[in-house]
Amino acid sequence: MSGREELSAGMKRFVVRCYQFMDCKEARTAFDIHRTRALVAKCLGIGHCTVTTVMQEYNSDNSAKFEVSQNQD
Repeated sequence: MSGREELSAGMKRFVVRCYQFMDCKEARTAFDIHRTRALVAKCLGIGHCTVTTVMQEYNSDNSAKFEVSQNQD
């Protein structure tokens, strides 16, 4: 992705699923993962801060239902 584009709801769900996969105990042991967010960012070609932001949004209500933001003028 180039610049500051907002991720779609599907992309955010994909980030969460990748994070959850790489953060499970078996994956961390098998692949010697210590920095899950950095690895997710590298695998998906997005910024570490993007992964952090998406995971914070997900963890705030433990919902994978991401809605499109409504810009109100």
